[in-house]
Amino acid sequence: MATGWVLVMVLRPDPTLNTINLVPLQDRLLALRCLLAGCAAARQAAHFLFFETLGNVLVFVPIGFSMAGALDGLSGRRRVWIAIAAGAALSIGIELAQLAMPSRATDVDDVLLNTLSAALGAVFIVRSRR
Repeated sequence: MATGWVLVMVLRPDPTLNTINLVPLQDRLLALRCLLAGCAAARQAAHFLFFETLGNVLVFVPIGFSMAGALDGLSGRRRVWIAIAAGAALSIGIELAQLAMPSRATDVDDVLLNTLSAALGAVFIVRSRR
């Protein structure tokens, strides 16, 4: 299911055309400021903050969970680090692929959130098996 969601999110057209954000959390902080100040675009800001962040978390937590769970013969710490590296590599690969797509945006926030989410999934499975 997570793989299907990743493909839908990566391949669906996006209203932003070939944008690249290399400043961590820039768009999210702007949206948060708008939301807190009650600006005219507050509804769009809330939608962006909720769905963009939640989408990254919901997809990559199961990936980290599955990766760490599949590495059962290794120590817990090693399984977590491998799952984090795999989540980061997958996320970087997705963002690099989106560079070539005319209707997609590449965003460093996605890499950060996806990697953190994979780490959360990995830590959860390792801790739950103790």
